[in-house]
Parts: sequence; C-alpha cells; structure tokens
Amino acid sequence: MISGLLAQRDADPQDTPEAIAAAWDEEIARRVDAMERGEVKWIDGDEALARLRASLTDVH
Repeated sequence: MISGLLAQRDADPQDTPEAIAAAWDEEIARRVDAMERGEVKWIDGDEALARLRASLTDVH
C-alpha cells in the first residue's frame, strides 16, 4: 500500500490511464503506418516465438 502511494506521489501527471491508452494508440498507428509504407513486415507468430526461443538459448 505504501509503495503504491509513493508511486502515485512520484508519478508524472501525464501517466493517467487515459494518457497511457492514447500513447499506445499513437504507437499502434505509427507501427501500422510503417507497415503500410513497407518499412517493416509482419512475421508469423510461431516464427516470432521460435526466434525468441532461439535467442534465449544462445545466451551463455
């Protein structure tokens, strides 16, 4: 409880749920625009997970 109160005290006023949701909406739109311009491409979810697993097993 106290840590939650401290976090609230130190929180940026722009970190409201509404502001966070708006920031995510902007980020999603930015990423979709990049896809539509051909700057990035989608990869299959299974492929993404396989790449992630491979990168984690390569860590020493």
